[in-house]
Amino acid sequence: MCDGPSLHIGMELIGMELMVSTWYCWCMALTLRLPEDLDHQLADLAEREHLSKHTLIVQSVRRMLEEREHRAMVEEGLAYALEHDAKTLERLADS
Repeated sequence: MCDGPSLHIGMELIGMELMVSTWYCWCMALTLRLPEDLDHQLADLAEREHLSKHTLIVQSVRRMLEEREHRAMVEEGLAYALEHDAKTLERLADS
């Protein structure tokens, strides 16, 4: 499945039930060379999960990006709290 932009070309003939459709998708193509042991592990996981290796890789990359975005937000929130609530935090530490 392509998540990128796509172009749908369709044709319907009046009075006939024939429809010709072609989907073109401009997704990024990538050749991924994995070490043999990692490829075997990925293939085993894909079989157990009933998913393609492609789907597992896409899910993994998305999860990694989401985790990094979440971590950055947490660090930003902590930095904000340390900067704006420094006196309150000092009083808490002293009590």
